[in-house]
Amino acid sequence: MRIKHRLISVAVAILLLIGCMLPCGVTVSAAALPYTDVQPSNWFYEAVLYTYENGLMNGMTPTTFEPQKSLSRAMFVTLLGRHAGAEEQENDSFPDVPRGQWYSGYVGWAVSIGVVHGYDDGTFRPDASITRQEMAVAVSNYVKVMGYNMTTEGGMFKFKDQSEVASWAVDSLSVLRDTGVVAGDDTGCFNPTDNITRAESAKVMMKLKMAIDNAWQGYLPCASDGQIVLGAAYLYHSGSACSGGMAHELDRSGKYPILEAYMDRYAANRTYLYPNTVGVSLSYMDIDISTHPIVKICYSSDDFGGTIPSAVYVVNQTKYESTSSSIYEELTLTEGAGDCGMKTATVDLSAVVAAHKDVNKSSNLQNLVFEPCGREYDGEGRFKIAYIAFFRDMASADAYTASSDSRIETYLRDYEPYSSLDYTELTESDEAKYSRLLSERISEIKNSESALTPEMIEAEGGTCYYLSSINGDDSNDGLSPETPWRSLSMLWRTIPTGDLVSKIKAGSGVFFERGSVWYPEQYMNYQVYNLSGTDGVSYGAYGEGEKPLFTCSLDFTSAGGTGRWLKTSWENVWELDPVLIDPDPAWRGAEPHDMDIGNIVFNGGEGLGIRIVPQDDKSPFGEGKLSYDKGFVCNGYEYYNAGVADMTNPGTALTKNLEFIHDRAEGRLYLYFDGGNPGDYFNDIKVSRTGAAATFGSNSRVDNLAFMYSTTYGALGGAVNFTVTNCEVGYVGGSLTSVESGIETYGKTDGSYMYNNYIHDIADGPITSQNGSTGDKQINIQNVEYIGNVIVACGNGAEIWNGPGPLDENGVGRDKMINITISNNIMAYIGYGLTQMQDTGHNKNGNVICGSIYGEMVDCAVENNIYYHVFGDIYGSYVATYTQPRGWMARGNTYIINPTYANIGYSYETINRIDHNMWKRARVSFPATYEGLVWYTQQGVDPVGKYYYYTDMNEYEAQDCFFMTGWWAERGGFNVK
Repeated sequence: MRIKHRLISVAVAILLLIGCMLPCGVTVSAAALPYTDVQPSNWFYEAVLYTYENGLMNGMTPTTFEPQKSLSRAMFVTLLGRHAGAEEQENDSFPDVPRGQWYSGYVGWAVSIGVVHGYDDGTFRPDASITRQEMAVAVSNYVKVMGYNMTTEGGMFKFKDQSEVASWAVDSLSVLRDTGVVAGDDTGCFNPTDNITRAESAKVMMKLKMAIDNAWQGYLPCASDGQIVLGAAYLYHSGSACSGGMAHELDRSGKYPILEAYMDRYAANRTYLYPNTVGVSLSYMDIDISTHPIVKICYSSDDFGGTIPSAVYVVNQTKYESTSSSIYEELTLTEGAGDCGMKTATVDLSAVVAAHKDVNKSSNLQNLVFEPCGREYDGEGRFKIAYIAFFRDMASADAYTASSDSRIETYLRDYEPYSSLDYTELTESDEAKYSRLLSERISEIKNSESALTPEMIEAEGGTCYYLSSINGDDSNDGLSPETPWRSLSMLWRTIPTGDLVSKIKAGSGVFFERGSVWYPEQYMNYQVYNLSGTDGVSYGAYGEGEKPLFTCSLDFTSAGGTGRWLKTSWENVWELDPVLIDPDPAWRGAEPHDMDIGNIVFNGGEGLGIRIVPQDDKSPFGEGKLSYDKGFVCNGYEYYNAGVADMTNPGTALTKNLEFIHDRAEGRLYLYFDGGNPGDYFNDIKVSRTGAAATFGSNSRVDNLAFMYSTTYGALGGAVNFTVTNCEVGYVGGSLTSVESGIETYGKTDGSYMYNNYIHDIADGPITSQNGSTGDKQINIQNVEYIGNVIVACGNGAEIWNGPGPLDENGVGRDKMINITISNNIMAYIGYGLTQMQDTGHNKNGNVICGSIYGEMVDCAVENNIYYHVFGDIYGSYVATYTQPRGWMARGNTYIINPTYANIGYSYETINRIDHNMWKRARVSFPATYEGLVWYTQQGVDPVGKYYYYTDMNEYEAQDCFFMTGWWAERGGFNVK
């Protein structure tokens, strides 16, 4: 049995409902409707308001709309006609549609263009109710004959009753489903034979308007007039020898859409098959160069040291990693007259076609890449591409200019893609509203009642066990709250072989008294003696007070803390007694990663240690040794630029309060503090070691526990049917081993359910399901739900990552991500946090969701989340195309972002698999500017989201320095204990 939505708090349930009612990008006023049967709290209110204010639907009476009344065929045809602004056409096509009726002119119009048809007996039946599947066919026909393009939101959902849809309606329904015009009911069914109601019809028309407005209406590739013009949206950047990235420029003044690629010296040692290029996947775009061999490129670029642009054509790329079986042709470009204020160049591929006419185009990857600079160029620069076009002959190429292209002219002149993007400046009242919501949700979770109780376990036939670090005694039987055990080791027993086995059988429950705290009983063997769960066992809390706490930190809460910090010969530098770090002297000097101290937390989060990371970790101190520059850092009391430290000795390395360094080679920890002995000054100091605060098995439930103060993991979960609710996880990370997750399932995952948890100050992924390289074995991550969580000050938001795994014969990964739902979470200050305590190889990235590197993503949705002050890339999807996301979608989320520091997302292009490492280079970034968001939403990623932007930042955020939590507490904010 797994705990699902019934465990979500009332507040989360309200959020789920609110998410469905938010305005969806269609502009409607706040004017009151005249209808007494349509209230603002109704799910259809915005849709009815839209149809009312745009003259599409009238009430059944002056004061009633009758939202649940079935819509007649005459009504629906009239609705489409008004939406199109069509002229009425009276005719005598049907004996039951006489002239002069309020609907007859629209029936004539709809029949004349093929939107609807009559019945076999020659009638139209205007008063008959229209079914939901008949509606789908009519709207699909309408979209087709009107020539509308619609944003595709992912094409991922299938209705549970899909098999009940009539064969003549299947294709039409697919179009409307994939573009978000129609959705299922609460059970995921479409109900094709039900009559569509007036409220549902209003919603369809509003969603249709959104889908049309958010699509790129005028500027699409087509082969009309002997030419195929591919604009910036259809090109990929294949990286650079010195790395880089790309973005897309759009301008409301009518500036031509441009792809801009950047090159800098970051990671200059990378090697690429095709460095510094922009390319076209000919096979994916279905471009036949045998009929369109003339290529014209419109570009501009920096000088690049005087290098001459060239092109490379790839023939017969049969192996994505191997180059030995591939045929490459380097081609010379001929400079042209220019266009769009940029340079142009042409190249004739006729000779390539003739030389390789025996190559089977359909079964081989073919690519054209443009090199604006030489392959060996390793400097900095940028270049822009407006379009790459293919023509039948050179004369057509010479004659073509963007300004003469009627499609582009129409786009620039008439189409206003910005009208439906909900992008507004963040006001003080907006900020206060979302900050208050954040604080309230955290308070709810921290004070949540138990959703898992002993009564539930007993009702299922299980035995309950009880532990308390306050009132427990290991001589007790552990079978009641009055006779609890004290030690976690009581959950295990030793068998004759010396191995430990669990005393607790599957189906049982273990309950911990609130207010209890458990530290590792043996620091060197935390996997056994910290909380270690068993398959099929549930874990919860009993009593009153704070959630039971499990930690991997050293216990500094008892008396005598002063003597644990030893004064050194360096001014204001204190050393932790080495015995506390490694009780066994034999461990000192062992492999450094075995004894890593990752973070130090003072007074429960009032202050945070600043880790100084040496560039030579195995031998940190000595003449000429330095640390990494961590930039601006915060410790809860002040913020400052840590800079590059002189690592001659601890005295030169540590110069600011709460800076610390763990000399892992010698097993020693040093801390700078000018307020006297830290053990006297602070009431509580948590020194976190390598390890997980808890581990759990599959088929387990975990409720109302806290996992805090560790270096590697908060909690590791079982990979099958693992549920966590109402828990707190915090202060995890700083490890130089690069693994820092709040709650993680690893490997093949089938069922990971995270509901209503508060997760904060995690260096990397706060909640994550992931899998690394799997060799030849296919591993899927599926059935994952992250719902109603609050995530604050973490390196990522919700990280789901799979691959790289085995590839099929076409170079497509067989590892998949299936049925992933990330919804109704609040993610605040993502991209800040403990991640800044690591070396420069582990920088923060701010991803909310990461995709599958090579494999498919199927039925994955990111909906109704709030992203509050996010740094970096909100979405990182390795499988997105430049025309629509593949297998996942974002919809209805709220974004509170600073365009200077946030990107809505990035994609790693995998359509064109030149080699196995394509994902490392083909990066496209979308800055969270108005223009960048327009481009991104036009690709189908959250066109109905709510986007707030702000430019004023507090002093910490302005310095990219949000990794302390005291700032919020000082202002009565959301991190108050």
